[in-house]
Amino acid sequence: MWVRGLLSEMGLGKLVSEPTPMMGDNDQATNLACEDILTQANRYFRLEYHFCKECFEAGDTSPLRVAGVDNISDVLTKSLAAPIIAKLRPGLTGYEPLPPPPPRPRD
Repeated sequence: MWVRGLLSEMGLGKLVSEPTPMMGDNDQATNLACEDILTQANRYFRLEYHFCKECFEAGDTSPLRVAGVDNISDVLTKSLAAPIIAKLRPGLTGYEPLPPPPPRPRD
């Protein structure tokens, strides 16, 4: 959201006219950002911590599911084997485009 605001202030608002895709492999986190669900684990969340849901509802972000084997951020957050790093590195460094996000089901 900070980068989106910065680009808008710089007069580059057309770069942020679409929702920013937030790709992750955690199904529960994606569901929490998109749906009004209450579970044993999230029933004590304070309202101030629902920023991701507010951004989704405002059309600023688009939480999407990406398979764990294709999650580029894993290179930075996990200890991975060399072949997996070699597979994910081009997308992380910008030498290959990011995979297209999966289609979002419409309500």
